[in-house]
Amino acid sequence: MGRTRILFDSADKRFKVDTDGTVKLKRQVTLHDGHKRFAVHAWDSQGKKHTVDVRLELVQPHHHQLHHEHQVDFPKPAATEAVSTVPVLLFPKSSGGLKRRKRDWIIPDIKIAENTRGPFPERLVQIKTSYAKEVTVIYSITGAGADQEPRGLFTIDSRSGQLFITKPLDREDKATYLLFAHAVIDGGGKAEEPMELNAMVIDQNDNKPVFKQNPFLGSIAEASKPGTEFMDIVATDADEPGNANSDIRYKIISQDPQEPSAGMFSINPVTGKLMVNSAGLDKEKYPKYTLEIQAADMEGEGLTAQCKAIISITDSNDHAPQFKQPQYTVSVPENKVGELVVKMPVTDGDDPNTEAWAAKFKIISGDTGGMFSIETDMSKQAGIIKTAKPLDFEAVNKYTLVVAVENEIPFAIRLRTATAQVVVNVKDVNEAPIFSPVEKRISTREDDPVGTRLVLYSATDPDKAIKQTVMYKIGSDPAGWLMVEKDTGVIKVKSPMDRESPLVKDGQYKALILAMDNYMTPATGTGTLLIQLEDVNDNAPAVVERMVEVCNDEPSPVLLTVMDGDTAVNGAPYRVELKGESASNWTVWMSDTTLVSLMLVYQFIWRKRNVEGRVSGMNTSSMMRTEEETTSTRILFDSADKRFKVDTDGTVKLKRQVTLHDGHKRFAVHAWDSQGKKHTVDVRLELVQLYRNQHYHHQLDFYQSSGGLKRRKRDWIIPDIQIPENTRGPFPEPLVQLLAHVMIDGGGKAEESMELDITVIDRNDNKPVFKQNPFLGSVAEASKPGTEFMDIVATDADEPGNDNSDIRYKILSQDPQQPSAGMFSINPVTGKLMVNSAGLDKEYTVSVPENKVGELVVKMPVTDGDDPNTEAWAAKFKIISGDTGGMFSIETDISKQAGIIKTTKPLDFEAVNKYTLVVAVENEIPFAIPVITATAQVVVNVKDVNDAPIFNPVEKRISTREDDPVGTRLVLYSATDPDTAMKQAVT
Repeated sequence: MGRTRILFDSADKRFKVDTDGTVKLKRQVTLHDGHKRFAVHAWDSQGKKHTVDVRLELVQPHHHQLHHEHQVDFPKPAATEAVSTVPVLLFPKSSGGLKRRKRDWIIPDIKIAENTRGPFPERLVQIKTSYAKEVTVIYSITGAGADQEPRGLFTIDSRSGQLFITKPLDREDKATYLLFAHAVIDGGGKAEEPMELNAMVIDQNDNKPVFKQNPFLGSIAEASKPGTEFMDIVATDADEPGNANSDIRYKIISQDPQEPSAGMFSINPVTGKLMVNSAGLDKEKYPKYTLEIQAADMEGEGLTAQCKAIISITDSNDHAPQFKQPQYTVSVPENKVGELVVKMPVTDGDDPNTEAWAAKFKIISGDTGGMFSIETDMSKQAGIIKTAKPLDFEAVNKYTLVVAVENEIPFAIRLRTATAQVVVNVKDVNEAPIFSPVEKRISTREDDPVGTRLVLYSATDPDKAIKQTVMYKIGSDPAGWLMVEKDTGVIKVKSPMDRESPLVKDGQYKALILAMDNYMTPATGTGTLLIQLEDVNDNAPAVVERMVEVCNDEPSPVLLTVMDGDTAVNGAPYRVELKGESASNWTVWMSDTTLVSLMLVYQFIWRKRNVEGRVSGMNTSSMMRTEEETTSTRILFDSADKRFKVDTDGTVKLKRQVTLHDGHKRFAVHAWDSQGKKHTVDVRLELVQLYRNQHYHHQLDFYQSSGGLKRRKRDWIIPDIQIPENTRGPFPEPLVQLLAHVMIDGGGKAEESMELDITVIDRNDNKPVFKQNPFLGSVAEASKPGTEFMDIVATDADEPGNDNSDIRYKILSQDPQQPSAGMFSINPVTGKLMVNSAGLDKEYTVSVPENKVGELVVKMPVTDGDDPNTEAWAAKFKIISGDTGGMFSIETDISKQAGIIKTTKPLDFEAVNKYTLVVAVENEIPFAIPVITATAQVVVNVKDVNDAPIFNPVEKRISTREDDPVGTRLVLYSATDPDTAMKQAVT
């Protein structure tokens, strides 16, 4: 009897079921609830489907067991058979349902070496069925390489089941072939279900390395030290990856020239990185080298290929800039900021217009007060010193500055820094008298009589070396209330003051007082006098509303607002009453502190009154009524454009600023008469230029002469026509008027052609654009402050050499901010990133305050060479040592490429002041090959915080008599200070 083959399939594709029914894991699965349920299906030889439910549970391993295999079995058959010596499929017959014996048969892969030489056809394997003992079976195969392209590679003897290959295979063309073996009974009827065969092509070393380019081009600075890597040589091999057949090694075959030595360069045999091997590179003597490089597979013992690498030697900063003049003596007037002090040119022997040639300057002594600034001019070969603060002759009349000059990049070799001395003599200038204080505040009553002495406001002359007198006068007195004594500075009242004047703001009046010296050209100082006017009751209260509308059919109270120009002290409460005949028709009372209620108590008749609209173009005659009636005709106006309002007389007004992009604006105005009829008129608003604000246009005249058309040198100059970009019109917009003094009637040229140069003026309408985002770089942890390691580059499309395209860089944030927030700085002009502070540490050393839960400890970024955004790339982290108390937690951030450590319990400096954590990182799925798990060390220093003293117990209960005398000792209730490291007293 033959054996029945059972086909298995898992409903959950994260699991697979082997042909023997063993359930296996295809990739990592997280059991969130501690278990997982899924179905496994099986089909017997008659095609009948059977299903079983599988429950996967997490079992803790015993005796350090690492894996526990879960197995699902169907009922076992009664008999077993031996397994053949070749891959054979035997399907045991059974009755009463689907049965299986564990490991009845296993189909191994058929492995075939590529490029075999035969003889062909070559026997690979024999296919058998147990039915062959009873009946004649015919065998056949299907699939790619049999009856599908490439056809005829595999054949089978239909009687014996022997499987053959007919010609050599090439793994680089196709690495695997999936075939199906079939067995049918001679004369009709299927003997077996198709059997799946997997033929694998075994790699042979039949491909030599291929360089990605030839030649490779690179460059290296002449001052580079041995070990400096500067160029990548890359070759690939088409043989199987991860196999010795594709494992490439590099070496240098030859160097040209071989000066100053034959081994100036070396190459990393594994990575192909070229590096400097010996000192002595010299651009002036040997500007270029040619290397011949070999790549060999089989770890350097197999097939080989050669290429050339051409290396250009670049200039290094091996010349220090030198001042053309070692000493300068200059004079600078006092009190001026931004005043040019001196321009100091230098020379440099390095290649022009390079960072090794460009100079930068620094004042190294003589300017302790920061009175001067120094900058490099546009030529990069001169330093310009200017005043940064006003110099004061009376304080310091001479400065001796020492200026040093270097290049924009450090010297490549040890060089002496050049310096120059600048002696700055401060020139005395007649300075204006100075009021003290510059702004003086006083307070007085607003009703002070004329002639009242308010204050003495005097100034002193800073020019001590010159004997001068100071005189005073009023500089600004908007209300004309003040006068000043010329010789003393005494301020008096000139005319009555009024606190309620519009010139008084918040009760304060401002005046300017001038002080002048008697120098040949007098200098004037200004002082500000602020007078706080105290209020007196000199204003009567008044009703704000001058007109109100009241319905005489059903009158209701109208609220009127009372205003008083005085302060609240001299204001409310008010008393209100009606005068004359008004009292017979109206009643009035105070509703609130500043509100009056007015009510009509007698109906009256409105007399003749005319109301009409003023909107241009609108016929308002039909809306006018002039007759004696109990109500008047009122016209209501409204603008369709809510940026405009229409007054009750029809006047259109602007509510807020409107831009007329096309030079005009159209909108509708609606009006409703007393019968409710709507009337509409169209309004067009145009911009009209006023003469005194009107723009003028250039007028260009042709030069006129007698005796023919001539032009003398500089007879006339035609200015450029300058047009700002992005103007909004209106268009067409006039630019210039051309006038010719001579016109030939009937034809002929009156003037020679005139050249017009139209220049478009740049506007700042382009923002900077970075050349890439993000920028990626690296720096060694031992790098010193000032080490430049990365270029940040942005461009601006606006006019070059203009402020609109002059870019400055700055760092906005740094993550993480450990060990300090300013670990890096950026050159604002060049965009070069550099190390700013010492303390870069790949191992992570951080400080965390005690007593905080959820406090960020450190963020640990990682890199991964697998495909981004896959489970093989996404990282997961674990603290593997140093946290026995469970004081910390670690999680993966949202990018999947960084671990974040936080505190989970309050740290205690007095208990443990330092933790050394070891963190391991892996992927979300297991490694496909043996790989060393990466780890990092995190040293957490706990920062001591001043803790409050602690009572013990926190709540203390005692009992005593209520009549205990004063001074009776009740209890000792003391607290201890947890800060044992600090010697502190508790009170």
